[in-house]
Amino acid sequence: TVIGGWFMTAIIASTAAALFAVVIFYGKWVGVVLLLVLAGLLIWNAHRAHKAMEAEAEKGKVFNLESVEDPRQGIETTFEHMGALLNAIRESLDNTLEALFKQDFDRVSEERKSIKKTQKWSNIIIANVFKAMRLLDQQGLVVSHRYPQTIRRLQKLADGHRDIVLRAYTHVGNHHKGLLSVQIEELEQVRQRLHLILQEVEEVISRRQIADLARLREKDAELREFAAALNEKQMARIHNNSSKTRLSILYYGIIGNAMMISKQNLELLEIFDQSFGEIESRK
Repeated sequence: TVIGGWFMTAIIASTAAALFAVVIFYGKWVGVVLLLVLAGLLIWNAHRAHKAMEAEAEKGKVFNLESVEDPRQGIETTFEHMGALLNAIRESLDNTLEALFKQDFDRVSEERKSIKKTQKWSNIIIANVFKAMRLLDQQGLVVSHRYPQTIRRLQKLADGHRDIVLRAYTHVGNHHKGLLSVQIEELEQVRQRLHLILQEVEEVISRRQIADLARLREKDAELREFAAALNEKQMARIHNNSSKTRLSILYYGIIGNAMMISKQNLELLEIFDQSFGEIESRK
């Protein structure tokens, strides 16, 4: 309640004042210096946190298409933003899995905070896709019918990222037993394969390069073949009881999301390949 809040504020303020008085009384000038140093550290930390918040707010503004009126520029910009989003997801997944392997709760907690940012960026890009489509319609232009499908792909990418991060956060946060060393080695290979796929799609989209779809389809197929092989190995561990149920669920969840994210990236790149240069006058 409000009254309870006032009461607690008064207690905290009184306690802090008493502590300061004791430090100054017994510490003399040394105590004063220590308090000044503490105050300086608190101010510096608050300033750093404020700067970080401002930087995130500026990134959010960059993703906004409010000032864009040219449909071609709108489509180019949405794809550039998608590239930036893929970069953020790739880095977050790398950090999350590394933190999971090391049972590093502080680090995985930081990645959990990134979920909100990723979802926010995804929602802004989706809104921008709708705006680009509206601009096309207003100017009597059309683009590949697959361009609106970016909405679905972005949503699934954000969902896959969120699921992996939350699984890792819950597992480490609840102090469950860590993954087996062999599982870590296998999931690290999954991470590396997914990293390369995400990185290539990100660079093609961000730099508007020519997409090598055949090579990426091959990488996606290799990831799926590798996942199938891992499934056989994990089934053997389940049968000999070396991997408990909780670890098996986590293991399969990460691999399943990795395959889904890879597929969505490939489809996003196919849409990019079809959408660029296909804006035509409506007949």
